[in-house]
Amino acid sequence: EEEEEEEEEEEEEEEEEEEEEEEEEEEEQQQQQQQQQQQQQQQKEEEGQY
Repeated sequence: EEEEEEEEEEEEEEEEEEEEEEEEEEEEQQQQQQQQQQQQQQQKEEEGQY
């Protein structure tokens, strides 16, 4: 029984790590989207100046 408990704990730790990685990926995607929006705004402003 003790061995089974240890295996379950290891699985839980792995799941937690995967969740953390997913969160990091989501944050990176959000940052990229923000950068793209900023670039688009700059382009619009530049076009409006002409």
